[in-house]
Amino acid sequence: MAAWLLAALACSTVEQDSAIPQSQVYLKTTYDDYTKLQNPGCYMTFIPGDGLYATNTELGYAGIVIFRDFEGKLHCCDLACPVEASRTTRVTVNASLEATCPKCGSVFQLGWGLATPTSGPAKEALKIYSHITDNGTAITVSN
Repeated sequence: MAAWLLAALACSTVEQDSAIPQSQVYLKTTYDDYTKLQNPGCYMTFIPGDGLYATNTELGYAGIVIFRDFEGKLHCCDLACPVEASRTTRVTVNASLEATCPKCGSVFQLGWGLATPTSGPAKEALKIYSHITDNGTAITVSN
């Protein structure tokens, strides 16, 4: 009995729930946006209603930010602060790849790709969307 319990516990995984609800993401950048996202430290935000997007575009819960970390790797995360968990309270990103919530003041470090909180009340990282492809003319993010 003890061996069975130990085996069951060893094979189980614990998923951590996110304060941000599961949301659809699909965005294929234009070539112009693609060229703006080529260097480490570059980022672009995509917010519903703040631009013209293809009809099949889905921008997560509160919008997304696509960025290259300090090593040049592509990442994408939701702009919703996990403390506020609101579609309308979005973190803002600065040139140092820090995202700050205007309401609770939490700061998240994007520069290493983890989107983890560095100050403020947040205990949870920004929601990361990890399915990203770069085909040489566009970046596609989906889930």
